[in-house]
Amino acid sequence: MTAQATIKLLSLDDKTVTTDLDRAGYRKMGVMVRAAASYDEANKVLKAEKIDLIVINMDYKPINAGEITKHLKAQDEYKELPIVLTSVQTSAKVRNTALDAGADLFVEQPLPRQYFIEKLKQLLEHKTRT
Repeated sequence: MTAQATIKLLSLDDKTVTTDLDRAGYRKMGVMVRAAASYDEANKVLKAEKIDLIVINMDYKPINAGEITKHLKAQDEYKELPIVLTSVQTSAKVRNTALDAGADLFVEQPLPRQYFIEKLKQLLEHKTRT
């Protein structure tokens, strides 16, 4: 097994990205998933450890992904933190809502894990370069 840098991903969702089976798959690809079911939980994780990026499910009704994205991007300590919004809805309206809120990337669900991780790595490389 090759040693690779671990990406710390915070998932704000009910379960889609973070089932136990998924977590094992992500771990094999160098991604450590931290799960949060609410903004308060997410905030605790952000304060407790260094997170490389946040993935928020726009379809997860207990939260407003757009508002959370705007809120985080308005804070100095998180404005550079990449935020990826996901949704099963694929309309231009949903995509535009995600990007207008300040998301760095919008990805349609279901998420093909390999493709998703490649997109995340590209996003992080781009952020590192700029």
